[in-house]
Amino acid sequence: MQLKPGFLDLSVIIVNYNVKHFLEHCLASVERAIAGITAEVFVVDNASNDGSSSYFENRFPFVQFIFHAENSGFAKGNNIAVRKASGKYILFLNPDTIVPEDAFSQCIRFLETHADAGALGVKMVDGAGNFLKESKRSFPSPLTSFYKLSGLARLFPHSKVFSRYHLGNLNEQENHTIDVLAGAYMMVRKEILDKIGSFDENFFMYGEDVDLSYRIQKEGYRNYYLASPAIIHFKGESTKRGSLNYVRMFYKAMSQFVTKHYGQTRAKTFQLFIQLAIFLRAGLSGMSRFIRWIGLPLIDAAIMLGCIWGSKLFWFAKIKPLVRYDRTIVIAAAIIYTLIYLLVSFLSGLYDKPYQQKNLNRSAILSSLFLLAFYGLLPEQYRFSRGIIMLSAVMVFLSLSLFRYILVKTKVLDASTDEEEEKQTIIVSNPKDFAAIQNIYRKANMEERILGNLDTTESNGGLANWSQLAAFSKTIPFKNLVYSADSISYKEIIEQLQQKPDSRKIKFYTAAAWSIIGSDSKNTIGESITHHGKFRIENSDAIRCKRLLDLFVSLAFLLCSPILYWFLQKRARFFSTVFAVLSGSKTFVGYCSKEKSNLPPIKDAIIGNNGKEIDAAVQTVASTELLYELDYRYAKLYHCYQDLPIIAKYYFKK
Repeated sequence: MQLKPGFLDLSVIIVNYNVKHFLEHCLASVERAIAGITAEVFVVDNASNDGSSSYFENRFPFVQFIFHAENSGFAKGNNIAVRKASGKYILFLNPDTIVPEDAFSQCIRFLETHADAGALGVKMVDGAGNFLKESKRSFPSPLTSFYKLSGLARLFPHSKVFSRYHLGNLNEQENHTIDVLAGAYMMVRKEILDKIGSFDENFFMYGEDVDLSYRIQKEGYRNYYLASPAIIHFKGESTKRGSLNYVRMFYKAMSQFVTKHYGQTRAKTFQLFIQLAIFLRAGLSGMSRFIRWIGLPLIDAAIMLGCIWGSKLFWFAKIKPLVRYDRTIVIAAAIIYTLIYLLVSFLSGLYDKPYQQKNLNRSAILSSLFLLAFYGLLPEQYRFSRGIIMLSAVMVFLSLSLFRYILVKTKVLDASTDEEEEKQTIIVSNPKDFAAIQNIYRKANMEERILGNLDTTESNGGLANWSQLAAFSKTIPFKNLVYSADSISYKEIIEQLQQKPDSRKIKFYTAAAWSIIGSDSKNTIGESITHHGKFRIENSDAIRCKRLLDLFVSLAFLLCSPILYWFLQKRARFFSTVFAVLSGSKTFVGYCSKEKSNLPPIKDAIIGNNGKEIDAAVQTVASTELLYELDYRYAKLYHCYQDLPIIAKYYFKK
């Protein structure tokens, strides 16, 4: 390969924002991929608040880290590194990716042998091995954008017309010339960027890669999609595609692109189609959000009322036709019992995400017991029939189970797998890495039951050899598979991942990283396992109890404010903070330090767990290390009753 003097083969540019565990795995794979070529690697951190700066201190010496004080956007972050880059080729790479060992050399070889290629992208799969459609796209037009946003592209995924945005008619296993390359992996000739410029910084999110791809073609070059190598892009299009926020952001970026390159006339036509698509998507999104957040309890209540009323009619018609109760008492009892059932179900975790059938089972049992106890405490004249209560409980359980089954099958609700299956983990590694992975799980206090490892060596140790994975999975059930990238290559892992025959959850380990990572879908952020282990504050019951405590306290403050106000020591902003907690935008008690590295995210707090108001001036009193230690203990050992004395002391004690 002949290079001009002073030129490197490749400059790799990664813009990071709050994904440090994924970034370290990305860098571990990049280090292997640059072996044999002259390369430089830049990581531009866009003001991450997850402690990325300290986390990467004195690590990955081949990387030039650039830390920003503010989030300046994807385009600007990349451009800062482009101005420093000296590679013949520039690779824009997302931090939540893993590349095979030969990825860069293959791509450089392709560009060297295809003079017409201005830039290229590669086949991308998510953390479960599923092909990501954004690997190949066409330029936006009114119709293609309308088909995408309206959902027609999803209904006809291989149509040349309706699925044109993602070029669904093109075989993903073959190379193609395409319009738009994904910014997650985009290799461009540096000389082209010197002519046309890099990313347009007027695009903050979405559209930057579309705009750059268009300008490359306009310069007379082609954009290529390569079916090999394949890379893992964990989050893929991780923004919630059903959300109106995404639709607005996408619309703004695409409208900005059309206005810039097609002129005002076409932009107006584009906007008309997009507004129609947004209207349709807003309706679907609104229905989905209504069911998920507001409508689900209301629909449950309607089902419960229907079951109670149906049980009453059946009881009077078939069991005790001569018995009659006062109609007012029956109606009042049905409403009260429904409210009790809903409250107990909420406290039992029925509305936790993801949905678990065991929570519904627990809700049904506890609600029935509570209703019978409540029934026993009522005066004789207000009771009507324990038989109706029990029959209603059975009907409610069966009806809600069927309803949840339909929601899960139609993807309205996400469901978790069986807890026992979640504990069944197989590790693909050599004996040394198997011990290291076990140690991480042990330090993390994980409850997974590691069944053993599939040995990658010829020693025939472990449960079987990893080459027998397919046969092994048919005889031994397991749900989690951890690959050691130090025992087998990234390339082998990615190839194996695409052949995965079922819904096993995949995780990745390498000694170069301090975590084990995985993501089951392009629509989820993913998870990481570290030696810090699980924090009690991130458990679903703790999240639920903390929110309930915030609701009860804020409502009590508002209801009793005419009296309590005169005893308050913190009257300034009292009502604004209470309403902020009531709305869910804040919590009463939380972290007191700005350094939240390795801590589970919670809402911004009014009061730190040290009892002091969240304020920069207050934080200077104690050292950062001490405040972080307080936050760590608060998250690790959290119980909601801890918040009550902190709230009381803050508002009432002199």
